[in-house]
Amino acid sequence: MATNDAAVLDLMAIARDLENAAVQAQTSVMQILVNMAEQIASYMRQEVPVRSGKLRDSIRVKVMDDRIEIGPEGADYGVYVHYGTKPHEIHAKKGGTLAFQVGNRTVFATVVHHPGTQPNPFAERAAKRFLDDIAGAVGDEGVRLITEGRHGNRA
Repeated sequence: MATNDAAVLDLMAIARDLENAAVQAQTSVMQILVNMAEQIASYMRQEVPVRSGKLRDSIRVKVMDDRIEIGPEGADYGVYVHYGTKPHEIHAKKGGTLAFQVGNRTVFATVVHHPGTQPNPFAERAAKRFLDDIAGAVGDEGVRLITEGRHGNRA
């Protein structure tokens, strides 16, 4: 009976250690992901085309309970830069005109036939650039937690 009790106590201790390791791993991995997200955002700011700087300056990292978002906030046209646009017409508001520069002269029109824009997937380039780094960092942290748990070197 004593042998069985010892085995049950050992399993319970292992279960507690696993629960503690899971909590610690979740916290550690989240911190790694937040740090990597900041690096990705910085790289996105380097990769995004700049005319006024509004899109570049709008790139943010938002940390929520269940996810981390990286991207423009308040610059709705970022999606059009990233994915490009098909040729389309731009119409002036009712009774108004559009004004734009062609060379050194200002042109006014009520309709413009826009040729579309090529995609510039700046966010995708940034994510791909750091994908291996993220996997490596998370994997390294997992190995560290397991190794420390085996040797009793808990932080």
